[in-house]
Amino acid sequence: MSAINFSGLASGLDTESIIKGLMEAESQPLERLQQTREYEQAKLNAFKAYDDKLSALNSAISGLYLSSGIQQSKVSLSSEDNVTAEVTSASAGTYDVAVEQTARVQKSVSDKAYASRSDDVFGSGELVFTVGEGAEAVEHTVAVEDGKGALSDIMKAINDTSQEHGISASIIDNGNEGGDRYHLMLSGADSSTTFSMTSSLAGGTEQLAIQDPPVQEARNAIAYIDGIQITSDTNTIKNALNGVTLHLESASATDGAGELVPTTMKIETDTASVTEKVEGFVAAYNDIVSYVNGINQGEEAEAGAGMLRGDSLVKTVTRRLQGLVSTRVDDSGNFDSLAQLGLSTNRDGTLSFDSSGLESAMNEDFSQVVDVLAGDSGVFKQYRNYLNDMTSSSDGLYATREDSTESTLKRIDSDIERTSARLERREEMLRQRFAAMEEMVAMFNSQSEYLTQQMDKMPGYGG
Repeated sequence: MSAINFSGLASGLDTESIIKGLMEAESQPLERLQQTREYEQAKLNAFKAYDDKLSALNSAISGLYLSSGIQQSKVSLSSEDNVTAEVTSASAGTYDVAVEQTARVQKSVSDKAYASRSDDVFGSGELVFTVGEGAEAVEHTVAVEDGKGALSDIMKAINDTSQEHGISASIIDNGNEGGDRYHLMLSGADSSTTFSMTSSLAGGTEQLAIQDPPVQEARNAIAYIDGIQITSDTNTIKNALNGVTLHLESASATDGAGELVPTTMKIETDTASVTEKVEGFVAAYNDIVSYVNGINQGEEAEAGAGMLRGDSLVKTVTRRLQGLVSTRVDDSGNFDSLAQLGLSTNRDGTLSFDSSGLESAMNEDFSQVVDVLAGDSGVFKQYRNYLNDMTSSSDGLYATREDSTESTLKRIDSDIERTSARLERREEMLRQRFAAMEEMVAMFNSQSEYLTQQMDKMPGYGG
């Protein structure tokens, strides 16, 4: 429990206020250290926000610095009843696609239904699947353990080993309540997986076998692209046309002469996606410039906006970003800069984008636009290389500043600790001295009172 301090009782001075005033004066160096620390931390936070925006800009150009990212394609179909399609980057053209038949997997069902799916009625032993035909046939064994002879257990044992043999199992309920209602259904992984099954299960009350022939025979998909036959063991056909994936949905109808009626597939360059990506770049770029300028975004400036405006390193980076906008690509084509593709710089350093300018340029000479954006010396390739350096987690802009700031903060923290300790000692010393003064004044007051009392008793001095 701390001692009670009746300051100034003897002297009449407000010693607490005096000490407080002295300490406030002597605490100014500590306050300056704390303010410096807050400023350095706030500036580091501002650098982190700037670094995040540089990373966002780097992400925005991820689809612009490679030719493959710009030369994207789009696909349209006259109908999606029989076939659907996906495309990444493919040569423009129009194709007729017809589906003769879709792929089907083999499906085999147990030769009878069973009353229970959970009763152990089959016993234990092995199921042998012969996958393939003739000399290429391979046998796979599935073990059924004691006490695991229920239909559901057998389904699980087959599915647990399906990666080995390519066969999956399920149970179908025919709804025959009170009677035999559960069938075991076996399905191949794809149309190339044909199989048969034999059982050596024993010790139960039921036998397990599958119907022959299967309820559904395996068959390959057959489709035609401009009359060229394509076969596949699944209904997904990849790269029959480079960059195009076809999904076969159903067989095409036939005309009066028995010919397949094709679906028309048109592949075009997706110029709209390029425009969208450039818009994303402009938005991310303007976010950086606005942050550094401290421009109001909404009702208030973004936290930390403007703190970096005078920083030499940020100025260098921002100037470089601005300089790349006006870079001219050394080429003899129709276009050599972003300015010719609809981008212009405003007075405050932000960018404006006229998408019609880019669209016009792509329609005029798409390959040259690709060179300007993503060629060997393309603008966005230069951006990518520079931003990768600036956002590096080891020696990028923020990483470098973080190291130096952390060192500064450690030094400031050490100074704050020493200064705080010195001020604590100083305050304690002042309190001790004022306490000693109060004791001395109290002693003098006591002596004065005593002397006054003694003098009052002396003859001629008292009443």
